[in-house]
Amino acid sequence: MGQHDQVVQWFDLGGEIQLSDNARPRTYSRPAPDSGLMEKLGKLNVNTKDSAEMQVSAAEFVLEGLHAHKKIDATKSVYSRRVRSQ
Repeated sequence: MGQHDQVVQWFDLGGEIQLSDNARPRTYSRPAPDSGLMEKLGKLNVNTKDSAEMQVSAAEFVLEGLHAHKKIDATKSVYSRRVRSQ
């Protein structure tokens, strides 16, 4: 398995995360405890004890990387399953 497979699979199964500049950590972590995203943030030395702003910034960093590699889809601040080409 690739290092982001759990996160990508979670999105492929219909998971969706919405982030905004004023999002609180619970806004994106509570609905997605099995998404694997918090584990990825831990690798960036960011955890639930850090500020909401730090967590949201780190989450966007990870999610934007997955989007850039066409692993997930993104529109504005909503990240969702990847669009499959035909």
